[in-house]
Amino acid sequence: MLYAFSFPKISKCEFVDLTKNTIILFSNRKLLKKIGGAFQNFLVSDMTKNDDEIDCYYEMSKDNEELNIKPKVIYRDTYIYDVNNGEQSIILTIEPIAILSLKDKWDLWFVDSDNNDEIKFWSLTDFKGYNSHGLEDHTAMDIYEYTVNGRFGCFDGNYDME
Repeated sequence: MLYAFSFPKISKCEFVDLTKNTIILFSNRKLLKKIGGAFQNFLVSDMTKNDDEIDCYYEMSKDNEELNIKPKVIYRDTYIYDVNNGEQSIILTIEPIAILSLKDKWDLWFVDSDNNDEIKFWSLTDFKGYNSHGLEDHTAMDIYEYTVNGRFGCFDGNYDME
């Protein structure tokens, strides 16, 4: 299982503690293309590729585990990957409806950029009241509703931006 990954030349942030059902929601297509393209180029297509612009670091959940990532869906707004023959699913998307497939609050990540184009990542569990496992306190529908209403600071309805 893919436990963590980062692209230090794109962002100082990193994705850690990834779950078996990781959903990464981007605020717009430009960011999805940038991070999604780096994910595809370095973790899926050619993990040995050397690029001066982008480095990729990743960590597995078990020692000596091989990483086998295959694209299931590559669509303009959503990339869905299968990791190690179904052991893990990773969804990169601008479509907040993907939130309805949450199985745990630890599944959801947000990606946005600030006014200086610095890319920031944060997890749903970074918010007060959302750091427990499960969906007993907040259903997937609640989290979807809060997200499309701007509560978590990523989605503002302008995701069509290139």
